[in-house]
Amino acid sequence: MPIFPRSSGKRYIPMLKTKEGELKSLYHLTTQQKNLITPLLELHSNDKIKDNTTLQQYCTKISQSWPGHQPLYFDGNSVAFFTNTNIGPSPSLTLFSQLIHAGLSIIPVTDPCRPIEYQTAISTIVQNQGNGICLRIPAILLNNRAQVISDIQTTLSSISVQTTATDILIDLGDIHPASPNAVSMHIPWLITEINALNAAAPWREIILAGSSFPQIIPGNPQTLSRIDRIEWIIWDNLRVSPQLQRVPNFSDYTCLPATPLPPAPYMAPAPKIRYTADTYWLVAKGQSVKQAPPTQYYRLSQIVSGLPEFCGPQFSFGDDYISQRASQAPPSTGYFTQWLTADVNHHIAYIIAQI
Repeated sequence: MPIFPRSSGKRYIPMLKTKEGELKSLYHLTTQQKNLITPLLELHSNDKIKDNTTLQQYCTKISQSWPGHQPLYFDGNSVAFFTNTNIGPSPSLTLFSQLIHAGLSIIPVTDPCRPIEYQTAISTIVQNQGNGICLRIPAILLNNRAQVISDIQTTLSSISVQTTATDILIDLGDIHPASPNAVSMHIPWLITEINALNAAAPWREIILAGSSFPQIIPGNPQTLSRIDRIEWIIWDNLRVSPQLQRVPNFSDYTCLPATPLPPAPYMAPAPKIRYTADTYWLVAKGQSVKQAPPTQYYRLSQIVSGLPEFCGPQFSFGDDYISQRASQAPPSTGYFTQWLTADVNHHIAYIIAQI
């Protein structure tokens, strides 16, 4: 049974890593804002998870950021790397069981290519919790639609879940905004593919995700860059198309790339504020912390808060955070994780208002 009614494009699914900054962005949403989204959390690392105790601590941190009575999607794809840890013979089942034990209402995320151990664990969780499932399909695979639908049916059969309890997430991944045809080439193709998927079975939800936020932010230090939000422009065009038979829910990677660059050893990052606006991001970029002190965040905050796109301190926790730093009221400028919280929190609040 569906755990929420078909939302017809009205529900937002922000895709987040389970890092402190992104979890805190959820924590600082209002109750009303939380009611309008279903976040998708991705297991980002197992570096600190060595046994059941550290796994329990990890799950508790997630439960402190999201109310247990509201469902969330959880993708434990990287759980396969738990093979060298002491968390039981089925790391995937242990992970999902601990999340549920922490009080969370989980919709497991998988795809037809996951290992048998993961799929078996998903089947157990789906049968026990009854929240259904989300199948995450890379959009490029839809070029062989018949095979994808066949693989989906095989997966659902092996997991023993009905299509009416299944959400299909079409993941565009990283979209290159520099391409002049990034929007026009996607829309007719997506209309065809979404209509075909919609006709194939009575899915509970269809979701469209993607990110055009670059891995490397363009522009020189002390500049303000504008980056088009291609995934939003595509979805916004789709939802008004008379040819589209069903409007998918909107999903994105907030103000981050779908595939972030791995951290470089000894890299000195530069402060930045990523501010979401109508169909674009505005990124205020500072200098490397080796070249300028953290107090440059005050100046970046003044730049952003002075923009006509600035929504005001009452709009979200993130906007209030920027406004306070612009006035130089707090004794601390904040650190990178806190600024990620502010950026993502504003982004989520803005998308909720847009939808």
